[in-house]
Amino acid sequence: MFDLKLSMKRDEKMNQFLLGGKQGFIRIELNEVIGYPNETSFLGGYDVKVKIELKSGNYYVKDAELWFSTGQIYEFYVQLLKCYKELKGIINFPNPESELKLEV
Repeated sequence: MFDLKLSMKRDEKMNQFLLGGKQGFIRIELNEVIGYPNETSFLGGYDVKVKIELKSGNYYVKDAELWFSTGQIYEFYVQLLKCYKELKGIINFPNPESELKLEV
């Protein structure tokens, strides 16, 4: 079981989301959108620099910087919401270089 929490800025734009469970969490924070509105990413949406924070048991990573696209993050988020509502499912983070897979 996991909890999905969204953090909103004052201007009501989502800049991070948190996936939490009994033994830890994954926080994904969008820090910088590149090329908006003129250049789109081949992965969908716009390229974005994100900061990841991960805790699982005794394992902890803070301020890991990665690059994704807003399209990838949106697809991941939609899958998270569906699994959260149905309390079951498989979530894949769409990425041509590697794969993150969560099963509920």
